[in-house]
Amino acid sequence: MEEVYQNYGLDNLLSFKKIKFSDFPLFYILAIVDTIEPLKTYRDDGFSDQYILKNLYFDFKPRAVVISCNEASDLDFCKLKEKTKYFKDWLEVEIRTKKNNFEIIFA
Repeated sequence: MEEVYQNYGLDNLLSFKKIKFSDFPLFYILAIVDTIEPLKTYRDDGFSDQYILKNLYFDFKPRAVVISCNEASDLDFCKLKEKTKYFKDWLEVEIRTKKNNFEIIFA
């Protein structure tokens, strides 16, 4: 993969410093929201926006957010949890996962 970046003059991406909340708070939050965005995640599965939003819960804390799913829901919650893996390469963030929730802790 490094060779591809070098071939296209994208060397800077190889030594990219992870983004911290304290460095760019708005960009940091928008990056999380855009990556997780549950409506985009579940629309292709045929769920309405209303159904999706009624079955997901967001608990906001001073430096974190906990996202959980109604256990009786038909949403595949693992699909949303999987999206948190995209953070590891570019955002300074800690993810704590459980069966029906995950917590995103801002660094």
